[in-house]
Amino acid sequence: MSTLHLYYLGAPRVLLNGTPVDLGRRTTLALLVYLAVTNHPQSRDAVATLLWPDSGQSQARKALRRDLTLLTKAIGKQWFVIYRDTIALNRNAAPWVDVHDFQQLVEVRAADAQEATKKAIALYRGDFLSGFSLSDSPQFDEWQFFQAENYRQKYAQALEKLVQQHTEQADYPTAIDYARRRLALDPLHEPAHRTLMQLYAWSGQQAAALRQYDECVRLLEEELDAPPEAETVQLYGTIKARRLALPHKTHPVSEVTGPQSDSARKRADTERQTQHLEPQAQPVSPLPTHNLPPQTTSFVGRVEEVLEIRRLLCNEPDCRLVTLSGPGGIGKTRLALAAAQSLLEAPVAAGSTPPFVDGFFFVPLAAVTTAELVVSAIAEALSLTFGGAADRQVQLLNYLRPRGLLLVLDNFEQLHDAADLLSEMLAAAPATKLLVTSRERLNLQEEWGMDVDALAFPQSAVGLQGVELETLAAYGAVQLFIQRARRVQTTFQLDDAAGAHVVRICQLVGGMPLALELAATWLRVLSCREIAQEIAQSLDFLATSLRNIPERHRSLRAVFEQSWQMLSEQERTVFRQLAVFEGGFTREAAQAVAGATLLQLSALVDKSLLRYGQDAAGQGRYEIHELLRQFGAEKLQQVAGEQHAVQERHAEFYTAWLGGLEKGIKSGRQFEVLDAIAADIANVRASWLWAAQQGKVATINRSLLTFERFCHLRGYAQEGATLCLRTLEMLQEGGYPHDPVALHPPLRYETQIPYLLCVRGWLSALLGQLDLANELLGAGIAQLRQLGAAARPHLATFLQRAGSTMYFDGQYVRAHDYLQESLTLFTALADNWGIAMSLLLLGLVAEAQSAFMRAQSLLEEGIQRCDKDGEQGMRAYGANALGRIATVLGDYAQAERLVHEALIVRRRMRDRTGTALSLSTLGYTLQAMGRWAEAAACHQESIDLHLETGNVLWAAFSRNDLANALLEAGQVTPARQLSAESLAIFQQLEDSIGVANCLHNLGKTGRQSEDFATAQRLLRESLALRRTLGNQHHVALSLSELGQAALGMDELQTAQDELHEALAIATELQIAPLMLEILVTWAALLQRQGDEVRAIELLTLAEQHPASTSTTKKNARRLLATATATLPAQMGQAATDRAATLHLQEYVAELLAPSSAPVQ
Repeated sequence: MSTLHLYYLGAPRVLLNGTPVDLGRRTTLALLVYLAVTNHPQSRDAVATLLWPDSGQSQARKALRRDLTLLTKAIGKQWFVIYRDTIALNRNAAPWVDVHDFQQLVEVRAADAQEATKKAIALYRGDFLSGFSLSDSPQFDEWQFFQAENYRQKYAQALEKLVQQHTEQADYPTAIDYARRRLALDPLHEPAHRTLMQLYAWSGQQAAALRQYDECVRLLEEELDAPPEAETVQLYGTIKARRLALPHKTHPVSEVTGPQSDSARKRADTERQTQHLEPQAQPVSPLPTHNLPPQTTSFVGRVEEVLEIRRLLCNEPDCRLVTLSGPGGIGKTRLALAAAQSLLEAPVAAGSTPPFVDGFFFVPLAAVTTAELVVSAIAEALSLTFGGAADRQVQLLNYLRPRGLLLVLDNFEQLHDAADLLSEMLAAAPATKLLVTSRERLNLQEEWGMDVDALAFPQSAVGLQGVELETLAAYGAVQLFIQRARRVQTTFQLDDAAGAHVVRICQLVGGMPLALELAATWLRVLSCREIAQEIAQSLDFLATSLRNIPERHRSLRAVFEQSWQMLSEQERTVFRQLAVFEGGFTREAAQAVAGATLLQLSALVDKSLLRYGQDAAGQGRYEIHELLRQFGAEKLQQVAGEQHAVQERHAEFYTAWLGGLEKGIKSGRQFEVLDAIAADIANVRASWLWAAQQGKVATINRSLLTFERFCHLRGYAQEGATLCLRTLEMLQEGGYPHDPVALHPPLRYETQIPYLLCVRGWLSALLGQLDLANELLGAGIAQLRQLGAAARPHLATFLQRAGSTMYFDGQYVRAHDYLQESLTLFTALADNWGIAMSLLLLGLVAEAQSAFMRAQSLLEEGIQRCDKDGEQGMRAYGANALGRIATVLGDYAQAERLVHEALIVRRRMRDRTGTALSLSTLGYTLQAMGRWAEAAACHQESIDLHLETGNVLWAAFSRNDLANALLEAGQVTPARQLSAESLAIFQQLEDSIGVANCLHNLGKTGRQSEDFATAQRLLRESLALRRTLGNQHHVALSLSELGQAALGMDELQTAQDELHEALAIATELQIAPLMLEILVTWAALLQRQGDEVRAIELLTLAEQHPASTSTTKKNARRLLATATATLPAQMGQAATDRAATLHLQEYVAELLAPSSAPVQ
């Protein structure tokens, strides 16, 4: 059965049985469009008059018969119902028309409305009949205009609907992408600017929200010479003061059963209009600007300490580092969090800027044992993903540099070797301040120290009989004990009988909060008097017999020991074995490692030896306070043989757990799996290192591929590579050769080491250490080849990694060979994910070789296979590459859709490098469409992201992309400056591709400034480099620019030669936008030769072709105006008519024909 698909949203396309149909004449296409869109019988006379208004009725009817005949011959008579007086599209034949589906989808109001709206958005490839017009029929053009406006408005409404829905779901990254697309429809639409400002603010991107306002002001001033509306200005002030309320919840679409009444609609309108009038009364958004953990118990006392911290951080201009020091368990963490929360919630005077405009972030360091991991912990708290080969500390400092933050660094005492990092952070980020908790001072010049004392308690029990109970309750230590006691025993009251004993308890533990909390747990089985007696006995004993224990720990250890004595033997066993965990654990892990039952875990929580909570995904997790964990670890060491067995179970559990996530990390569960691994990364690290110490390489290997994938997607490449190196060094101590790249490891490791070498090699490649990566991967693969069939799955994987590394290194032939072998192996293994990855990577290599059609085919097949597994990370790489290719080939609406799709995924994954790359691609696409302001914004955000991750090289590429966008928009001076800055960086880094790109841009600036000699010199330098690099697409771009420069110098023969070579390359590569750009320059050459007729033909074709860039169309219109002015109207019209009958390839063939005369 035949199928007919008609695409009218965007450039018009007709597909018969999946094959494009060229209808030849524009009026023929217009006839089909009109019949399909109106979708009901039309009078022949009315259609004839519409399409041929200047012809008589007889001639118009004759033209209609001719076009109808052409139409039926092209696609078949079965698609039409033709009568003597009327014609129509045959609905019974079921032709598919995109505008009909679009119309139906945007009107869906059922529970699946959101999915329907997304499908409608996907159908909208561009404005109705984009690039098409019927110049001889003003009536048709007018009909087309109103149709386009209708669909454009529905598209805008659909985008606004999706923005609202994703905002209500707090899915701000997705809402931002739809909002940007809405703004792209009308960059002067202030409500769209305001929506983006709000979304940026709600998602914690304060600086982006303020930049959006600046962009709005600039556009209004440039285009309308008008200021922004009062509502926009007021919203700006609200956001700047960090007083923007979270969005109001509304009924989901599925709950809307019918249209609103007039009164309801008016009330809603009034609420929206008045919502902004009193921003000072709105609550501060609690989430976007901080990660301070919510507290499940009240904060007691310490009012003066909180005020003092606030005074130091806000009123002392030289104070930027405050250290809260004191013994363990004294309450330093809780005090720091209370002070930060107080600053967060402090009112800000109208017109004032809050002290920490970019937020408050808590960085837990209890599980961090080495100075090298402090940078990773801070980055994790900031949701900062590292990328590229730059040093992670440099990336962190670059991220902090422009920001005003308060960082709460908790439990720093074991990390004094990292104290210098704090000085560097303060030097790099002048607006950032640090609040540190530590048992010891940091001894830094910048440090302002504050000793944290115990909670206040009565110093003597003398005279308590006559003291009011309210007076006792005013002491912080007593308050804390009472509140915690009531959690254990809801009827607890501070009466005369208990008062003295409570005071005694407070005295025995020295007012230490943790000790008080632990003591209160025993109210379930002991009275206050009995608790005081037990503590007194234990404290006195420890104070006199354990002299090697630091004094500040003696009373706390007494509480710990007392707690320990009250545990059953089973509870003691479980608790000391749980001490092997680092950074918390799940119930499943506790059961596997320590044999803990749910009842035992619950009992330990009740006795405050464990803490229970939930992570962001709702997964339950247990934590042990670090001091209690150390206490439990000591107990574990005292039981002969038990520690080794527990650590072995710990390593076995986490390596098996991680290995078991290999399929999940490649599936639709990818986001969930990544979060789960991140939560347990400290345990993964500990298990790996213990296994390495024991020489258990096989244990490590079963988790290798999942760990490698996690490091790739979450920016842990540096830590992963270091861990691999450390593991190899540990194995060396057990007999592994000194050279970690050795081809002949000892027999006991020879089947295991290759995997470790390859993972280290791939992670090194992700850091840009390509020579080391090639060496390690080469050695590992050589060993894997010797292991035979058992190693083939891993051989396929690491051949893939080696191919990727060669791709990074520009060795495209070798990359192709490795990837093709990998594809062959994965195909034999029927491994869909492996096949998908190989196809995507082969597509990237083909794109780099300018084989765009092959690249598209490979990428599309790879994406289809990704969809089968639900894998989103690599799918985004494929979609981004397809978007880039679509831009090169001139399908801009498709390109924008694909890149947006990739961008949404990468933002959700917190993949900063991937996000920056997609923004660069999006900027490139928007630039071709003439949306230069949006393109510049994308390139600027890409620059910012690369600099935050410390990737100076890629930031230079994005800076040069920004220069190109500015140049296309006519801003020559800033474009020249940006390209010159980028050129200096590329020359310093000896990056030939970057140097060639910058020379090309600088040559364009010279040509636009009419400094043609300089332009020729720079462009020839760029061309020479590009010929060496072998990128034919870029060679053609340089030749095209050289042709324009030669034309400017009246070197007509040189211009024709360069344009001829450029056109030949562009034609071979099928790059329509570049071909059309060259045709415009060739038309200018023909004008110089006096051939105005042929020039008009070329210019008309370029001006009307949908693949032409905005710049190409603008240049064509400018030249057309001068060409047509010099010819009689009849000759000009004849040339225009001929342009409508010939295709781009026919014109190109004429120009490239050997008979083409040289310039005289």
